[in-house]
Amino acid sequence: MTYILQTVEEAGKERITADAGADPKKLRRLQARGGFFENTFDLTWAVDREINSYLVRAPKVAPGPQECAYFFLFEGHLYGLWRPTSSREMPVNFDKGDEPDPSIWNAVTSALTDAFSVYGRYGSVNDPMHVPPIFPKKNG
Repeated sequence: MTYILQTVEEAGKERITADAGADPKKLRRLQARGGFFENTFDLTWAVDREINSYLVRAPKVAPGPQECAYFFLFEGHLYGLWRPTSSREMPVNFDKGDEPDPSIWNAVTSALTDAFSVYGRYGSVNDPMHVPPIFPKKNG
């Protein structure tokens, strides 16, 4: 897998919106407060066009500075996830009900680790928080 950090252009915004459209909750998050893309500047994503996958910052479910929210597209499913900003380890937490099936857990977390190695915490080339993600153990 080869993720690269790029600016999200208009076509990318349309793609993210279309991918979120399969889940009304994710779509509402993008549309809330006047629209995520209208209120977010210099948005980047870690994208791997070969496997049709990306990691992008997402609107948070609840306001507050304690976490960063993300969308991760992998094998046609858009996962919602978040990482706390107050923890040194910054574990990855999937949104409730959006955890990968145990049969694909290793593939998802491996790809997500690769994407975070490029994206960091904020999707910036100068991001000092390229901390490898920690995932809860899954049996399956």
